[in-house]
Amino acid sequence: MKLNNSTKVLLFLIPLLVGVYLISPHRVHAAGDCPPPNQDFTDTCQEDDPPQPDPEGSDGTTKTVTTGLSSDGRNDPVTALFLSVFPGNWGQVYQIDWQILQNDNPSPGIEFCVNNTSAWGDGFCNTVQTYEGSPGDDTGSPSIVTGGIDSLDYTYYSHLVVRLKVHQTFFNENDVQVKWTMHRREFTSLDSSSLLTPSIATGVSPQFSWTTTGTVPSRQMFMEGPNGIGGFWDDSDGMPEDTESWSLPIALNTPGTYIFSLRVAGPARMGGEDFRTWDTIVTVQSSGGSPPGAFSLTNLSCFNWPNPEVEVNSSQSSGAVTYTLERRQGSGSWAVVASNLTYAELDQYADSVSKNQTYEYHIIASNPSGSTTSSNTLSISATQANCGGPPPVAPTASISANPNPVDNNTASTVSWSSTNASSCTVAQTGWTGTSGSQSTGNLTAASTYTVNCTGAGGSASDSVTVDVNSAPPPPTAPTCTSATPDEDSVYTTAPTRRTYANGVVNATNVWFPTFTDAQGGAGAVWYPGAILSGNEWYVDIPVSGNLPASHVNVHVYMTNANFSNQWCDSANFNVTVPPAGPTVWIKANGQPTSITISNNTAADITWGSANVTSCSVSPGGWTGTSGSNSTGNLTATTTYTVNCDNGAATASVTVNVNAPSGMTCTSATPDSDSISTAQSTRRTFANGVSGNTGMVYFPAWTDTGGQDDLIWYEGNILSGNQWYYDIPMSAHPGTGGVNVHVYLWNGSAGFVWCDSANFTVTASASLVFGITYTALTLNEPTGVSVSNIPCQTITTTWSYSNNGVENGFYVYRSIDGATWGSPISGLLGTGVRSYQDTPPQTNVRYYYRVSAHRGVVIDPLEAYSGSANAMNVACVANLSSSSKALIRVNGAAYSGTTVIKDGDTLTYQITIVNDGPANATVNYICDNASGNLTDIRNLSVSGSGSASSGISQNNAACLAGGNSGLRFNVSGIKNIANNWLVTFDATFTASASSGSQEIVTNCGVVYYTDSEARSKIACAPTIIVNKNKGQVPSFREVAP
Repeated sequence: MKLNNSTKVLLFLIPLLVGVYLISPHRVHAAGDCPPPNQDFTDTCQEDDPPQPDPEGSDGTTKTVTTGLSSDGRNDPVTALFLSVFPGNWGQVYQIDWQILQNDNPSPGIEFCVNNTSAWGDGFCNTVQTYEGSPGDDTGSPSIVTGGIDSLDYTYYSHLVVRLKVHQTFFNENDVQVKWTMHRREFTSLDSSSLLTPSIATGVSPQFSWTTTGTVPSRQMFMEGPNGIGGFWDDSDGMPEDTESWSLPIALNTPGTYIFSLRVAGPARMGGEDFRTWDTIVTVQSSGGSPPGAFSLTNLSCFNWPNPEVEVNSSQSSGAVTYTLERRQGSGSWAVVASNLTYAELDQYADSVSKNQTYEYHIIASNPSGSTTSSNTLSISATQANCGGPPPVAPTASISANPNPVDNNTASTVSWSSTNASSCTVAQTGWTGTSGSQSTGNLTAASTYTVNCTGAGGSASDSVTVDVNSAPPPPTAPTCTSATPDEDSVYTTAPTRRTYANGVVNATNVWFPTFTDAQGGAGAVWYPGAILSGNEWYVDIPVSGNLPASHVNVHVYMTNANFSNQWCDSANFNVTVPPAGPTVWIKANGQPTSITISNNTAADITWGSANVTSCSVSPGGWTGTSGSNSTGNLTATTTYTVNCDNGAATASVTVNVNAPSGMTCTSATPDSDSISTAQSTRRTFANGVSGNTGMVYFPAWTDTGGQDDLIWYEGNILSGNQWYYDIPMSAHPGTGGVNVHVYLWNGSAGFVWCDSANFTVTASASLVFGITYTALTLNEPTGVSVSNIPCQTITTTWSYSNNGVENGFYVYRSIDGATWGSPISGLLGTGVRSYQDTPPQTNVRYYYRVSAHRGVVIDPLEAYSGSANAMNVACVANLSSSSKALIRVNGAAYSGTTVIKDGDTLTYQITIVNDGPANATVNYICDNASGNLTDIRNLSVSGSGSASSGISQNNAACLAGGNSGLRFNVSGIKNIANNWLVTFDATFTASASSGSQEIVTNCGVVYYTDSEARSKIACAPTIIVNKNKGQVPSFREVAP
């Protein structure tokens, strides 16, 4: 072997092994122990450690080690040997690179040898740099060993020996450092061997191709043909080393079968030679022959689930050289699966296919004279069952609906799912998919949905029925029986006229469009109605300041959720001018001013009027343009007001009642201290009773009965200050002590103890005798009258002439005046002439009568009066007569002909009227004005109301009630007298629209409480402003 020093390259085959180092007697160092190459070696290494190998290259085919040497402070040369022994499984070295990392002056010597003895000088040696020569000009750059070794030398070498030699100078400790990189090679495989022309005609050369991995120094091709024909070729004949195609250098002229064997040799990892071989057949056809003979497919088989492969079997075609296998799916085109197959290769060929697909196969046999297709085709499905897989799992199916049931003409959502299914269909719908969700659309009858699923393991189904609730009944239109006004006429001075819609059914709103004959229907104001009670609706139509003297048309329309503006009836009335100067007066006990009476006594109220048609007095409920009535016994100060023609004239008088003083009595005594069982009663007395006593009670019970037979008896006035009661012994039978206590009572002080009047009952001997007598007449009570003042009570008063026969009175109550039950009172004293009842229900009419009761059991035991009736009025306020009107424009009185212009100041007035019977606590007013009313200001209120907090914008309480948010902070106690007048100003601001007319509206909602929270809407009449013209209402009636 020759070494080429000038190129600094060596190529040889040497096994590389992981480093084991021989330490020289001189100081050596490893690259990791000395200063890095970019530093001067002024400090010599003191460690005698061998160099360490660098990591294996990233491709697994290289190893690196670094060697270095420093002078030891002498001028004598220093030499060091480095030995690297490599493991025998790493491969053959064919190239060594070196890189001089440190190279001082004078030039160090760098030499190496490769051998199997580990001795310097054996084997193949090379000098990289001569000692004491010039420094290497390739310092820092790698040098590659090439050439100089026989490529067929497969000797195994195990050692790399490196010798370094340095010499110190006066100026510098000399240093050298060299990095060595060893490359390996190994012949490992012969791949992708193929015959490009397996069947050729005579006079043609076959073509071959292959791929090798690793250096291949030797390639040989052997041929054995018919009639003893043979041949041999190697790399000298241009055979490729790696991936290429190669044509046989000669043409084959003799028909028949030729066997070719390819042999490729290369280095083995452990030394020596390694080789691979490949055999193939070439058929040479004679020219002018026949195409292949007929043949057929005999079988298709599938295996290797879940990666299925199909194997095709057929009969052999005579004269065929090669076979082509083709397949298709459905009616698609045939696709080549494999070609140029021998019959043996075809018989062993396995075609990889997709799971659960069906394939059809045929075969084409070929030779140089033509081709023949198989006489038949075969199909196979690559299913789990056909391809050797485990038995498929049976599918499952599930279907549901939500909601279920559904309301009539609404939809449900049907959802389905499955497992182990390849397809699903929902019957009746066409829905598909192994899972899904669909809307049924609106249903009017029950519907059943069935999902049918199939899979490799069979089929499954499931059903769900969506039920439909019964359809709701068709909507019902609202109806009513009639519409009527409270009266057929009303004065222009009256605040309102109430109209009614009677017998209303199925209505959620009732509207009362109102217009005069002159206005016509288009000028109608649509007033919303309210429920009065049961099926009766009403509205209070503003009259004063709103309607002129005219015929007023009131139509009634009803609406509900399904019907709008259903006609009911009309409730027309006339508005007339009242006669001039209506007057009214009222007096108490003949006095026009307030009077004062004692507690629990009565006063007489008289009244009269002129130029009026009707009057009523409240409280009391008395009616007539004149009259006189007793107040009944009063225990609290009361003001009586007469109201004529709905407020055209009113007058009031107050009856002041002195507060009661303390009640007293001197003693209580029985008629005697004992009584026999033969006697039916025992009279007991309360003596010296004070005049402010309203009632004396005599509770009585026996010692033997405890208080189980306790009865409270209401006493009677005997004369003056003496009260009494005859205790009935039948209510307290037996003998022994009878306890009778006496209590005084009035409405202010309640119960006050007086004294006790006990007595004893003893047994008596029997005595029978006869007697004849004539009974005195029991008089009937007369002059029965009732009063529903104060509210939620009814007081019955009567007259009676005492003749000593009676021992008291009972009061009865009825709801029809014909059916009477037990008395509602206890036995009242003979001097009592009134009784106050609290009936169980309000707004119900009750009938009352009084009976005089005889003290002894002689017919008649009772003498009854005639009856009187009254409505039990609820203790609520009634603000229905309240109204709102535009009263001034720029300070001048407003009328229907007043011209309203842009920028004018409009003054509105809300009149708050309480018709009682209870007081109303006014909390605030929410005002709702049209957008052309701006700068609302100057709020004031007359009467006992207060407006000290003024006007609030964007108020939450008003906004929550659906109003505009403008709040008038008006508050106070509104009694049933002295109307409040709430006034405020606003500026009319015409809109920028080009229209000639604008509508001005203003409504207020009064929020108040009595026994509960309530509200009252008061709207000013709608004004149509003809810009710079007067109001000309001439429209037809139009529903809102």
